[in-house]
Amino acid sequence: MEDDLAIGRLVQAVAQEVGMELVHATSLAQAQLALDGLQVGPGGAFDVIVADLMLPDGSGVDWLEEQWASGRLADTRVLAFSAGVSLAARGRLGALGVQGFLHKPVSVAILAQWLSPQTTPQPLAAPSTQHHTHTGPAAAGSAPAGPEGADEAIAELFGGDRQLFESFQAACLARVETDQRQGQAWLEQGLLNELARLAHSLKSALRLLGLPALAEQAQALERCCATPQDQPGAHHAWAQLAQGLSAWARQVRGSGPA
Repeated sequence: MEDDLAIGRLVQAVAQEVGMELVHATSLAQAQLALDGLQVGPGGAFDVIVADLMLPDGSGVDWLEEQWASGRLADTRVLAFSAGVSLAARGRLGALGVQGFLHKPVSVAILAQWLSPQTTPQPLAAPSTQHHTHTGPAAAGSAPAGPEGADEAIAELFGGDRQLFESFQAACLARVETDQRQGQAWLEQGLLNELARLAHSLKSALRLLGLPALAEQAQALERCCATPQDQPGAHHAWAQLAQGLSAWARQVRGSGPA
């Protein structure tokens, strides 16, 4: 389950590399339909579920709890995939037996390892599972944007696979104008919850692109949207992010492949 289409494509590419067929759901409703459609017994029909925790129609944690209580995930490996999770949510996921928590941005190598049918992960609550969390170049907040930042992202997050990075970058680039139009419309309509979801998705994608400064601007926008009375702050944060996205798009289109 992942509502960001670009990141969904990235997960799909990695799934293909390890020989798995991906069913991509962008909402809890779609995920439920997929699970219902393939249900063949108490254990379910999916080998692994990768669940974002913030979906347009609700909480991925709540959905996983419902499926677990019904016994439908008994034989299914479940990975939580998010840019951030509270200690309370982590505790709930651990209680469900969720095997892994993947922090966006996650490296392609780590994602492939956890998606692989040969992987036998330990429960999330065990201390030994913490090694798989990978923050990448955005963690320190000092990695350069642009070509240099892209090179670091390719090396650290894409396992040196430039072609896969460029495919992901092209998917993100194709959405810039759409995201900007939609974001501006939501801001003008006062739909800050929708704008926060967009900021949340952009934050993850920008980190994967090796653009930590822009990712921090997206995070700042997400924080402003969580405070409805801070409309001026949201307007300012959105203006900065939109300007940065435009500058990045111009740079990439002017320089060709990263």
